[in-house]
Amino acid sequence: MADLTIRHFPDAKSFLERTESWLLRKEVENNLLLGVAAFLAGQTERVGSEPYLATAEDGQYILAAAMLTPPLTRLFLAQATSDDAVARLAEDLSESGREMHSVLGGSPALETFAAAWEHLTDLPARAGLRQGLYELREVAHPTYSPGQLRLARPEELDLLVDWRTQVLAEVHLPEPPEFARRGTERLINTGKLFVWDDGGPASSAAVTRETPHGACIGFVYTPPEQRRKGYASSVVAALSQRLLDEGRQFCCLYTDLGNPTSNAIYQRVGYHQLGTWEERIFGIDQDETT
Repeated sequence: MADLTIRHFPDAKSFLERTESWLLRKEVENNLLLGVAAFLAGQTERVGSEPYLATAEDGQYILAAAMLTPPLTRLFLAQATSDDAVARLAEDLSESGREMHSVLGGSPALETFAAAWEHLTDLPARAGLRQGLYELREVAHPTYSPGQLRLARPEELDLLVDWRTQVLAEVHLPEPPEFARRGTERLINTGKLFVWDDGGPASSAAVTRETPHGACIGFVYTPPEQRRKGYASSVVAALSQRLLDEGRQFCCLYTDLGNPTSNAIYQRVGYHQLGTWEERIFGIDQDETT
């Protein structure tokens, strides 16, 4: 591909203007890049330091795209149409000198990038997250638990920050306490965080991202003492139906493929797995040095 070029974008708005129509060809698979870019494009204040927002293009055609938004050091890869383009993005990111510790994406782009990065940096790659990407277009309504879906309330902030912390710990994605509190508060204030109320909050779920035709559900959590009562099924099914009723064509979510219980819950309410979303972490595992 003699004409293959890397194009950089100074901000999420210009990145989205260039890539949105291309990303929308696989809207569910690319919901992470679409949602994060749309969120950042709507921010009036500066978010972190300068992001890495790039495409690999052949003439007028986009073949691959990637996003790295400091202070996070995890690169997001779009569904690509060329292994050469993905490898060129790896070369370009390496030449930029930016800090990047892991890459998240679907096959085969993930494997192509990881192999290129190993070759460029001599840093070994190891498996990190392994998640299932699920889509729903019609809810299979369960037998709902007692209670009802409602918006989370400001006075429940401390409880829901703790629940967010717990769910992220369960999927090995911890975040700084200030991130957890600020993120939970934003979800409450924007009407994106919900609870299943049965004499008080029994389970939670949030709308974490929105794309032009869909929405992604996350932070699904039921505390241990409330499990096996159907609350998770109820909150996910009810929130999914609410989003469809509001005009969304689909809902999507990610699951820990190592947790058969959660995967079964989502399948029972109508979610179907589209693919696998995986992470490759670069460097020496700390456990190997002890």
